[in-house]
Amino acid sequence: MQATKGGSNTVLSQIICLAETAQMSKAPIQKFPDFVTSIFVPTVVSLTLMTLLGWYICGVIGAYPKSWLPENGNYFVFALMFSISIVVIVCPCALGLATHMVVMVATGVGVKNGVLIKGGEALERAQKVKYVIFDKTGTLMQGQATITTAKVFYGMDRGEFLTLVASAEVGNRRLLTESGVIIPTDAENFVVGIEESAKTGILVSYNDILIGVLGVADPLKREAAVVVEGLGKMGNRTDGIHDVRVEVLPAGKAEVTSSFQKYGSVVALVGDGINDSPALATTDVGMAIGTGTDIAIEAADYVLMRNNLEDVTTAIDLSRKTCSRIRWNYVFAMTCNVIAMPVAAGVFYPWARFKLPWCLYGFVFN
Repeated sequence: MQATKGGSNTVLSQIICLAETAQMSKAPIQKFPDFVTSIFVPTVVSLTLMTLLGWYICGVIGAYPKSWLPENGNYFVFALMFSISIVVIVCPCALGLATHMVVMVATGVGVKNGVLIKGGEALERAQKVKYVIFDKTGTLMQGQATITTAKVFYGMDRGEFLTLVASAEVGNRRLLTESGVIIPTDAENFVVGIEESAKTGILVSYNDILIGVLGVADPLKREAAVVVEGLGKMGNRTDGIHDVRVEVLPAGKAEVTSSFQKYGSVVALVGDGINDSPALATTDVGMAIGTGTDIAIEAADYVLMRNNLEDVTTAIDLSRKTCSRIRWNYVFAMTCNVIAMPVAAGVFYPWARFKLPWCLYGFVFN
């Protein structure tokens, strides 16, 4: 064995570098509740002061009768009660909890179902997935390849051929062509036939002469077809049905995911190997099989701990339901606050002559 590269020049080192660079390029998502709260809180404080001054000044100038005042009360205390009610009834923290509590619960539900989610950003992105790209070996396939075909050329005995395979130079067309091995037409046609039957053709050469071809098949996982069909029903397009890429290097996988992202589509990639890690890091939603390599798991946003492809649909469905629940939480929180603020400020008091004690506002509305 001869090492041709070392240190930072090795393929492994380059893959790690690509993964780290891709991870560093991800920008944090601006959180909606933080933006709303930054406007909401100053607005509430301003409304509180306006309510205090409004009721107090209107009382002093005689805009409403003294009979509205509580027993042993004055205009300032009367106005202060309305302003305090606004502070008590308005709940800006509900906007924050609408996101963080749901994300916390969703990540816990994901763990119970074998899906490890790395933070709220990954959970949010998965709801918009349009394309799902699957790595083949070890992901869609079982990862237990078996030899199904053995074709011997030049009259060599099959037993002798299989004996030489262990020590012969084995590889694909590119490797043998670069090594100066001529691939005859009949061998080329045989390999094409193997590949058309969903098998991998391995060419074997000995003394720079092609002596045979092996056909290797890696069976699909039991749930693969069901998962692909289910993703289609969820409105996703699964790469591997409409578009098949073969002999793609690690950097090339990242380029493939980028080609789908260029038009604004959100892309998910499911992989397991070290060669998938750059693409897992550059894609919008990276999902790593739990039995995969450590670097793939580190680069991914989701880890499917049960090594079951059905968890891909579970992850996307969980993201969509979680984000839907967050949006409904925003609607309820804002609706309650919008309704509660004028009630607390006493807008309807001149007509209804009814006002809850300010200490009960928080209990009733929050």
